[in-house]
Amino acid sequence: SIEKEEWGWISTVPTRKVRKPHSSPPRRRGISNEEIEKICNRLKMTRIGKQTEDVFRISLETGMRLSEICDMKWENVFDKHVVLPDTKNGDRRSVPLSAEARRIIDDRRAITGGEERLFSESPETISKAFQRARTAAGCPDVHLHDARSEAITRLSKKLDVMQLAKM
Repeated sequence: SIEKEEWGWISTVPTRKVRKPHSSPPRRRGISNEEIEKICNRLKMTRIGKQTEDVFRISLETGMRLSEICDMKWENVFDKHVVLPDTKNGDRRSVPLSAEARRIIDDRRAITGGEERLFSESPETISKAFQRARTAAGCPDVHLHDARSEAITRLSKKLDVMQLAKM
């Protein structure tokens, strides 16, 4: 054919025999109450332990991402919810607050004074502090992001599917 002989086009697709990499299975790990307490006890021994513990516990209560929690501003905190003006996917969303999340946030107000944000440390610093504490607590396979999954599992027992999807 003219495509192969004169134009020098190839006759087969060169990537046809290339195998696609296997995708890794999604992480499905809950966090036990015992692991939570062990990690929080280790955090209490560190300089930014209180802040890291508060971030961890808010994530367990709300399912919010680390960056969302660290970026929270007082102007977006209300009695029963917090408004996240800029989430990972670019949407604005409202996250309901449990009584425990509300208590933690109220405690933060006394700590932060007149600061604009609830938390002064960066997500990277909080993440590193959490990693050190979880390893020292003997829970090296617990990730901070697992708190988000744990929260969703807990909330699924209280909320219907549509409410959970909105969160």
